[in-house]
Amino acid sequence: MGRGRKRGNQSANNSPNGSLTDFDVNDDMKKNFAVLFKMMKEESAKAEQRHNEVKSEILKLKGKYVLLKKSHVDLQKKFNLLADEMLKVKYSVNTTQQHNLRNNVVIRGLPEIENEDLHYYVTNCFSKMNFNLDNNLVTHCARFGKSVSQDKPRPILLVLQNNETKIKLMEARKNRINCSQIYHNDEPVGAQDQKIYVDDHLTPMTAAIFNEARKLQREKLVQFVWTKNGIVFARINVNSKARRLSSPQDSFALYQEATGTKLKDTSNLMNLDILEDSESDQTDDEDNPQKKTRIS
Repeated sequence: MGRGRKRGNQSANNSPNGSLTDFDVNDDMKKNFAVLFKMMKEESAKAEQRHNEVKSEILKLKGKYVLLKKSHVDLQKKFNLLADEMLKVKYSVNTTQQHNLRNNVVIRGLPEIENEDLHYYVTNCFSKMNFNLDNNLVTHCARFGKSVSQDKPRPILLVLQNNETKIKLMEARKNRINCSQIYHNDEPVGAQDQKIYVDDHLTPMTAAIFNEARKLQREKLVQFVWTKNGIVFARINVNSKARRLSSPQDSFALYQEATGTKLKDTSNLMNLDILEDSESDQTDDEDNPQKKTRIS
């Protein structure tokens, strides 16, 4: 009977139905795992290769970045040098332009009169200051700028024959007058509180430098600010020396001295595009008689 049972088991494992044995199943799984492992190994190799390529590209880009950064630094240095040269040229041109205005004065506050004779009007104005202005000493006399309103008359540009006459005229402005002292058709042209100012004729850049110094004065950092023959001067107090302000950097140096502080970089603190559109505020403030050229 034992032999019969053994034959029965063998015939079951090798059945004519063709079903897989446990051995066959394990063998197929090993083959599948081997294929999957090979595929994973190939994918891993490809990923590693791509990683190395990306790493190489990053290194190349890093090298280019270093070169570009160095180039940027070099260009920035060249730009700064050119900017400094441009500022020097602008300041030099401004000095020349301001020198060309050395015989000019600007009269502000005189009301506009219909069909006015400016030469007579201005001569009459200065006669009230005990200054005899001969017409032969006047090269040009005219109003300029846009007319805003009757309350804000256009200023008068007076060009004199020589600088000596201008200096004497500017000394005479100390005899201050107002519009109530100027007559037209036997009537005063204005009220007593309408003051008349005589100022240096400033270029836009010089006017901007003057305005910067005036800001320091309004902030009580500088006591005296004034112009003389188109040159801006300032004194921190009665005991300090007068400083000539020829550029925005001079104004910053004045600020540093007044406050005892230092600014690391003042090269870009004032925009020259703004300077070219600036107007002087010489007649805005009345606190300090030395801050400006004026008649009141």
